[in-house]
Amino acid sequence: MTVAVGRRRFSFILPRPWPYPDATEIVRRSGHVWQNLRTLTWRERLASGPRNHLDTVYRAVAPNRFGYRIVGRAEAVVIGTRRWDRSSAHGSWEVSQQLPALRQPVPFWSDVRDAHVVGLPTVRGHRALRITFFDPATPAWFSVVLDQRTLRTLSLQMLAAAHFMRHVYRGFNRPLKLEPPAK
Repeated sequence: MTVAVGRRRFSFILPRPWPYPDATEIVRRSGHVWQNLRTLTWRERLASGPRNHLDTVYRAVAPNRFGYRIVGRAEAVVIGTRRWDRSSAHGSWEVSQQLPALRQPVPFWSDVRDAHVVGLPTVRGHRALRITFFDPATPAWFSVVLDQRTLRTLSLQMLAAAHFMRHVYRGFNRPLKLEPPAK
């Protein structure tokens, strides 16, 4: 492809196929895969810039159990309509209500626009699809890597205003107990 800018011409080699194939339905189906999982564990790196970031481990057990631990900071456990929070790894647990109860696990996007397959990587031995899309409800741009066979989300990157998030998913449907913290 050649593009003219003023009197100058610039040539580019575009990937094949161009444009990339639409992937809206694939992303929607992968959202249903999330909703049918019994358990899921993932690691998140959330940053507001190159130097400020949080590392968090999340665990979800269907239909309504969820927990997280921010490395060196806060953690929480949510079961149905009750939650336990503490501001540090050695702090006291505080009990409160969680209304409404959280449905878990669920995907991190709620709407899908302009979804396209942009790559076919192999991730941890799985043939995969790299798909990019925009979620206007968040609003944010996503790049997800889905296992081609199961459509499980293997990794996710989300970009929004001062919000750079990266997830790596594991532990699909593996035994996982999520209980209220011991007193």
